[in-house]
Amino acid sequence: MRVLHRTAICAIVNTISLVGFLLFMFAFGEHSSLLKFGPTEDLVVLNVKINTWQKYILILIVSSISRVLDVIVNDIGSPNLGFSIYNPTTTIVYGFTRNQLQVLANWMWLINGLKTIADTLILISRFDIAMSSVVISQIASIFVIRYLLSKKKRFIPEKDSPDSELESLIK
Repeated sequence: MRVLHRTAICAIVNTISLVGFLLFMFAFGEHSSLLKFGPTEDLVVLNVKINTWQKYILILIVSSISRVLDVIVNDIGSPNLGFSIYNPTTTIVYGFTRNQLQVLANWMWLINGLKTIADTLILISRFDIAMSSVVISQIASIFVIRYLLSKKKRFIPEKDSPDSELESLIK
């Protein structure tokens, strides 16, 4: 099965699981503060009561900035570290010394882990805040993916990898 078809099937399965989750939540969910919108007396995010529109807009701005930065860091910076460290097909690393790579990777992933805690506390506070974060992340990812794709020189949709031609000759 071609990589395009496998990826499309995964996207469809992922969509079906999301729809199932949302149907379950809306069909059987109790009326709680989770599904409210805007500031309320019972909304507390990172130990701050979000009971005014100013605080609500501020938490949306802080969350949005965090999500945009996460997309940029995780889609551009982290692959440089991850591919340099975890690529099993190469023993040569370009652009870093061993110590630079060790320190940068451990620092980056420590900060990502700590930010994940704060992001999770914000995202689980309410559905409207979580949806806002997802929308902002996806808008940012459109620009980051477009930037990364602009660096690619050629697209060959007829082949799954450079080895596809060799594999067809072997069969």
